Amino acid sequence: MNFLGTLLRAKCNTFASRELKKNKAMNKMKLFCVALVGMTTIACSQQQVSPDTPYIIEGELTGLRDSLVISLFQYDGNVGTRIASDTVINGRFRFEQVMHEPELNRLGLICRDADFPSMSCDIYVAPGTQIKVKGHNAHIHTWDVQSNVPEQKESNLLLQAASAEYEDYQDVSVAYNQIIKELNAIDRKADKEHYAGAYRRYKKIDEQGDSIQQIITRKQVEVMRNMKPFQPWMKKLEGMAVMAGAYNDYAFRNETIELFESLSDEVKQSMKGIEIHSQLYPPQKVSDGDECPDADLYDLQGNLHHLSEHRGKYV
Repeated sequence: MNFLGTLLRAKCNTFASRELKKNKAMNKMKLFCVALVGMTTIACSQQQVSPDTPYIIEGELTGLRDSLVISLFQYDGNVGTRIASDTVINGRFRFEQVMHEPELNRLGLICRDADFPSMSCDIYVAPGTQIKVKGHNAHIHTWDVQSNVPEQKESNLLLQAASAEYEDYQDVSVAYNQIIKELNAIDRKADKEHYAGAYRRYKKIDEQGDSIQQIITRKQVEVMRNMKPFQPWMKKLEGMAVMAGAYNDYAFRNETIELFESLSDEVKQSMKGIEIHSQLYPPQKVSDGDECPDADLYDLQGNLHHLSEHRGKYV
């Protein structure tokens, strides 16, 4: 029995060893197939798209009337140029455009209607991009934009950080536009009481908008601290820097400087970085009687001199 038991165990072990080798071989084949599929997928995803391949923006709206005109704007810095328009039919609109200037990939959807805020739906494009836009009300700034463009994903992150506040802000924007029209239509001299009442409502709406905007900025700053400085990030920082340059008491001045100083030297020396720096650190202004700032000066022989060398002397 011991011999037979030993023999049976030996045969079982041999069989198990063969099965183990077979399984290992099959697993290697499976891994090879998976790797091959992965490499094929990567190769396909890395195929270059021709710059002449148009991008397509398809919109699907609910809860809004047909006949609305949606305009597509292309932005160069803060300047927008309308490049196309489409009328909403059965809740849908569509744009198919070619990028003539690849570096200008930020677009905006705008609707000039009394029910819409004076804001845009930010869209980032690339050649061949398929973009879906879904909207369920006139809050165009928070319409859902779906695409695989990296900048769009970053823009969506910033938007989602304060989505509820942006919803309220768009309502305030509509009310602001309405009160401005009312104020412009009133004869200030003939109807002082009406104008005074409208102006009080205007101030209240304006203060409400400022309050919401502060909450938005506070929430987005927290998100920006954990994001890389891509295009939407820089756009937000530029807006904060403009406010810091315009108002000495800007509430987020320190946060703006903190975010700017976190940038690499290369980004700081970019055109956008230099613009932001000029807002945060404007040139020193001098007036009559102030001490003249020092500077590098060169004579005709190319020798370096400084104004400080002549301090206390008539020059």
